[in-house]
Amino acid sequence: MEKIKLLIIGAGELGRQVNHYAGVDGRYECVGFVDDFHEVGETIDGRKVIGNISDIGALWKQNVFDELFIAFGYKCLLEKQSLYDSLKDKYKFATIIAAPQYIDSTSHIGEDVLIYPGVIIDKETYIGDNTIINLGSVISHNTSIGMSCFIGGNVSIAGFVNIGNNNFIGIGATIIDNTSICNNNIIGAGTLIIKNISMSGKYVGTPARRL
Repeated sequence: MEKIKLLIIGAGELGRQVNHYAGVDGRYECVGFVDDFHEVGETIDGRKVIGNISDIGALWKQNVFDELFIAFGYKCLLEKQSLYDSLKDKYKFATIIAAPQYIDSTSHIGEDVLIYPGVIIDKETYIGDNTIINLGSVISHNTSIGMSCFIGGNVSIAGFVNIGNNNFIGIGATIIDNTSICNNNIIGAGTLIIKNISMSGKYVGTPARRL
């Protein structure tokens, strides 16, 4: 079967990981990167930087790619959201799922989503667009994760949790059932969320406290 031609936006470490896991997924063939901070023609993990972000339109017209993926890290969630919003109605975005993992058939996985190996996504969950779920995280039943979120490795999210947009959830954090987290938060590594978060900010500790 012919593979989908994937263009990755961002040639940093996350872009390299997207390139790798697109290969693991098996449906994609990376045609290169576009990046404003690397030289055009530079080779990164066997793929070339073939333009700047402003060149995406021209590359599309030349049939260089079929789908896009934005590989901006967790420190750039708002910028990632803004770029996605500006492009989503013009181009198709990839959804990259790296085996092994379990994703229930009743779940919804958005576009421009990267799911790392070892992830479990339970029944009737919702994963919003432009989101990353890192190694070994568990998203339990009837949970919703918004757009442009970054879920770190080994995060445990119980059932009936509602997480808003632009949230970073650090490695090893735990969120108990029937809780909600508003938009635009940083949840530190190992943090325990036992009640709703309705004020944006940075939260750490067990249980969580706002800094």
